[in-house]
Amino acid sequence: MKKVAILGGSGVVVESDDYELAFRLATCLARAGHQIMTAGFAGIASAVAAGARSVGQVPNVLLDVGQVQTCHFYEEEVREDGYFVNLQAIVMQPEAYVFFPGNQGTRMQLQALLHMMDKGCVDAGRPIIICEDHGLTLYRLAEDFMEQGRAALQSNILITRDLAKICEKLDRNQVAQGA
Repeated sequence: MKKVAILGGSGVVVESDDYELAFRLATCLARAGHQIMTAGFAGIASAVAAGARSVGQVPNVLLDVGQVQTCHFYEEEVREDGYFVNLQAIVMQPEAYVFFPGNQGTRMQLQALLHMMDKGCVDAGRPIIICEDHGLTLYRLAEDFMEQGRAALQSNILITRDLAKICEKLDRNQVAQGA
């Protein structure tokens, strides 16, 4: 079983393509036996939690203390350790990462992950999937990071919105690691 973090913006609405894709991805990965992690309580995090729950898995949800008072969707799985403890957990614990479009928090999570990989604190072989179109914010952030002499990460980053390609990348990486 692999821990997979699925992260993205809190402003994503239920009817959107991003919400639907995050729900389907979480469902597919949880059904395959992967432990799902997310951070936050609305938007992508809500889709991810609902997807994992739809197949009987209680996802590992990390929340900022300030979010707990407004959170009615989650139950016993809520952790309220504080934002930076959660940022560290969401960067250090997963064995694979999927990023959906988001704002400052999502960019901060991706930046922290890339920085920790660059410094050798997180295995640079862990796959990073960015679910947005080429040229958008997260893609540019990863591209800028790789252009600064960090090309070793390039082979582990996949930019796609294709659910089959995402699952294939995660499964291929799991086989390559002997899991």
